[in-house]
Amino acid sequence: MLAVFRDELAERRARGRPRDLVVFWSALVADLIAVAWTERSRRRDAFTSGGRGDRRRHGPERRQTMEHWLLDLKAGLRALRRSPSYAITAIVILGLAVGASATIFSLVHVLFVVDPPHVVEPERLVRVHRTSGLSDVGSLSYPDFAHFHEHSETLDGLAAYDPDGVSLAVKRGAAREAMLGWLVSWSFFDVLGTRPAAGRWFHPDEDVVGAPAQVAVISHRAWTTLFGGDAGAIGSTLTLNGHPFTIVGVAPAGFRGVSPIEGQPDVWVPLTNQPVLTPLSGDFALKRVPATSWVWLWTVGRLAPDGTVEQAGAELSRLAGQLAQDFPEWNEGVGAEVTDGIGLHPRTRGGLATVAQVLAGVVAIVLLIATVNVAILLLARSTVRRREAGVRLAIGASRTRIIRLMLVESLLLSVAGGFVGLLLAFSTARLAASLLPVTLAVDVRPSPVVMLFAFGVSAGAAVLFTAIPALRSSRQSVTALFRPGADGRGWRLQAGLVALQVALSVMLVVSGALLVRSLSNARAVDLGFGVSGRTVLSVNLRNHGYGEREAWQYARTALERLRAVPSVDVATATVMIPFRGGWTGSVFPEGNPMTEGFEVTSGFNAVAPGYFAAMDIPIVAGRPPSDRDVDGEPLIAVVNEAFAESHFPGEQAVGKRIYGDAGKPPYVIVGVARNARYYELDEDPKQMIYLSLFQRPTPSLRFLVRSKLGAGTLEPSLEEALVSVDSEVALGDTTTLERVVGEELGRYRTGAVLVGLFATLSLILASVGLYGALSYLVVQRTREIGIRVAIGARPGELARSVVRRGLVMAGSGLLAGLVGASWATRWLESLLFGLEALDPVTFAFSPLVLLAVAAAASLLPARRAMGVDPIQAMRVD
Repeated sequence: MLAVFRDELAERRARGRPRDLVVFWSALVADLIAVAWTERSRRRDAFTSGGRGDRRRHGPERRQTMEHWLLDLKAGLRALRRSPSYAITAIVILGLAVGASATIFSLVHVLFVVDPPHVVEPERLVRVHRTSGLSDVGSLSYPDFAHFHEHSETLDGLAAYDPDGVSLAVKRGAAREAMLGWLVSWSFFDVLGTRPAAGRWFHPDEDVVGAPAQVAVISHRAWTTLFGGDAGAIGSTLTLNGHPFTIVGVAPAGFRGVSPIEGQPDVWVPLTNQPVLTPLSGDFALKRVPATSWVWLWTVGRLAPDGTVEQAGAELSRLAGQLAQDFPEWNEGVGAEVTDGIGLHPRTRGGLATVAQVLAGVVAIVLLIATVNVAILLLARSTVRRREAGVRLAIGASRTRIIRLMLVESLLLSVAGGFVGLLLAFSTARLAASLLPVTLAVDVRPSPVVMLFAFGVSAGAAVLFTAIPALRSSRQSVTALFRPGADGRGWRLQAGLVALQVALSVMLVVSGALLVRSLSNARAVDLGFGVSGRTVLSVNLRNHGYGEREAWQYARTALERLRAVPSVDVATATVMIPFRGGWTGSVFPEGNPMTEGFEVTSGFNAVAPGYFAAMDIPIVAGRPPSDRDVDGEPLIAVVNEAFAESHFPGEQAVGKRIYGDAGKPPYVIVGVARNARYYELDEDPKQMIYLSLFQRPTPSLRFLVRSKLGAGTLEPSLEEALVSVDSEVALGDTTTLERVVGEELGRYRTGAVLVGLFATLSLILASVGLYGALSYLVVQRTREIGIRVAIGARPGELARSVVRRGLVMAGSGLLAGLVGASWATRWLESLLFGLEALDPVTFAFSPLVLLAVAAAASLLPARRAMGVDPIQAMRVD
């Protein structure tokens, strides 16, 4: 033992660095104190316990164990302080991986796991859907909902609501605010099991077709905003779109219904008030009208205590069959389906589930890469500290103690990495949520559950990356720890870990490259219209009693006010904007033998003068609608190139007629516009007919403004211009065309940005792991390198040898990574635009990126090998 001590001390002195001597003596003194304390405790316990029973020995043993852990904790802190670069590198690696995991888990948690607030027993709630040839998850009509509500026995209750809501102009005295209102059945709050913060919910006799009570429940936010939280709000009156409503209740703070992505209304009114708030619609939505079918309600039910989803589905299918027999005009071929999971509607759940699965798989791979990375760093660090471990074993420390010291050190790293990861998650959760293809109505900051998950992941990673070095150390003899030369088994282990890292990184890089190229393809699509600097303002005059003539006058006045705003370049009005809904109809084009007399389905839009200039859609023949195209003049239409080429090939479309409804005059084509995309980014050119808005006025309008500023910012002066026309009219959503197109790009952007970032992170981690492994190699083979230099080896040869080993390690993981990527990318098919999952260019390019990173990571260890001094190398061992 003394010989070992003398050799170690001589080696430290030979290095000529005072810091090494201080570290050596500090570690030795700490170990001697620990051994002395352990021996003192053992003798004291033996003396005090004598021959007494085991019960008295348990107390001292527990105290001794705690003392050992405290000593190990101090030793671990001291070891990390001595190696700040190693500690910081490991903490940053873990922090990035844990932060990525916590961020994605936060999104998954709020979307699919967390229960909606103030909803009792959400596991008993189900959704009811209309099934037909068009959709398996369709909305219900009000008569069908009422029939199901009255006759269902497997459900304790059934509630319906309109998820689109109603834009409300809310007035209380002189105060006026624009708010979102929901039309809900009287049973809505009762089915959810929610209790009011003040007042009560609706009664059944307040939700009667033809005789609705004008009562309302307001949100907690509206209560505090309009009434300052005063209990006297109950019984007071609010004016909604010009109609007085009595407040009967206040929803609890945070109540948002059942979905994390549906808008949060400020006012709820009974469903049968629909004709009151939207008077021009009449009561068509509440009854069966010949040749009309209004399906507009989403429905939530509560299972009976002993009921099941299957039983409820069978019963509602039977009730739907009865409706099909009694009302074949409306319900023939229509069924009903019941699904569990009320948080997300099936229309959006599938797409979000795919995105969530992809992101969860990606962060799992990143976490595994980080764990392997820290294990590589630990192995490299154990090479430097192998003599220290040998000294500890030689002076009496057990192998269990050595492993425990490594575990304590790793747990310290994991705790620090967990804190860093949580700080990162708090900063990135909202950013990640903004990249989703939907808008979340909930807070996504890490909750206590997410925090617990983050530290659990961090601790689990610590155990994993400690296991490999610990097992390896436990199998080495004391003499092996002092034996000079390289450890072949240790090198092979590190090489295998690096290959695993590279294989996992290849999977992420290929996936990220596919998604980035997909987003690039989607952004490069020629939409056929301009996007930047366009603001869209919406009004629904129908909700305020405007008829067609009044709507026509409102539109003309509003356009005059908007055009008077100094920053406005062009202002126009339209019924539809791209990617927001659709309007189709049937027409009979004249003059084409292939279509003469045959009904043709086409898309429609009604636009005011200036629309094509505002949208930068060129008119390739004829003219656009003008101020002269008003009621009383011949009906005009502008068609797009797809319509003209389909029905008037080789002819001049201008001057041709399009026949619509029987008995009405035809539309004369006055212009042909360039094709544009209207519904989907990847659609083929659709046939489109543009009518004059002033010849076909509608109470539902969107004003489109192109700003001279050229930026997609929202200008308050535009909303003020519309309010000045009629302050009673509630404005709908005000947005920009950039945001509309951005939402259409959402699903492609989510994958490209997040997976691309994680792929970049995996590249960085792989390069760090490769650097650590090669550094390990250089340290292990310092003596061999010194000998080679002494006998004439050139530095360039040594550098090439190190770089070659790095490329061999990376190359061994490339093939496995490409095989894994070919399997993994099949999950990305729904997120790709204009690409195949097995795109050959991506699969050929990604390995080159990995090889370039591997070569770069090999340069520093190679340079270190070139600088080895043969004399110092001989003295190392």
